[in-house]
Amino acid sequence: MYGLFDVEKQPETLDELKDQWKDCKRCLHALARRNIVFWDGPEDADVMFLGQFPGRDEDRTGKVFIGKPGIVCRGAARKLAQVPEDKQFWTNVICCAPTENMKVEYLNNCFDLLEAQIRIVKPKLIVVMGNWALRRLSRELAMSKVVNNRGRVFTYSDLNIPCIIVTFPAAYNRQKTKDGQVKVLQEIKEDWEKVRKLYHGD
Repeated sequence: MYGLFDVEKQPETLDELKDQWKDCKRCLHALARRNIVFWDGPEDADVMFLGQFPGRDEDRTGKVFIGKPGIVCRGAARKLAQVPEDKQFWTNVICCAPTENMKVEYLNNCFDLLEAQIRIVKPKLIVVMGNWALRRLSRELAMSKVVNNRGRVFTYSDLNIPCIIVTFPAAYNRQKTKDGQVKVLQEIKEDWEKVRKLYHGD
C-alpha cells in the first residue's frame, strides 16, 4: 500500500493527478470496481460538493454523481444553492464502488487523492454530504454524524476553506413514510439555503 504523496512530484493539474491515479491498485476496492470514478468540474470551481462513494451507475460508467441520487444532488446545487454549473466540482471521498467490508485503510488511500484535488482546485466552499465525508475533513467531528451537525460550518486544514455540513438530498428518496419525506425535505431546504447564503455572501 502507498499513497499519493509517496511519489516525488506532486501533480499541479487535475489532468496530471488523474494520470497518476488512473490505474490505482492501492486497496482491495480495485478488485471489485468496474471503473475508477473521478471528479467532474473545472480547476477554477468555486464550490466542491463532496459525497461518500460511487453507486452502481457511477461504477458502470466511471462518471460521478450521474445516478438518481446524483441527479437529485445536482438539482439541489443548481436550484437551492444557486451555484452556477460551471462553478461546481463534484467528487467523493472514495473513488471506487466500495466492497462490502469498507475499511479505514481504503479511505486513507483515497484521502490522499482528495487532498490533492482540494489543493489544486482551492474551492471557496466545500459542501459535505455524508458521514464519511464529514469524518475525513474534520478531526474534531471525526466520530460525529451529519444528522447531528446539519448546517454547521467548520474550516478545513491550513487552507482555511469553509465547509458546511448538509443533509444528503437523496435521503428524501429513502423515506418510507409521508411524514419522513416531509421532515427530510424541510431539512434539505434549510441546509441548502445556508449553502446559498454562504456562497453568495447573503
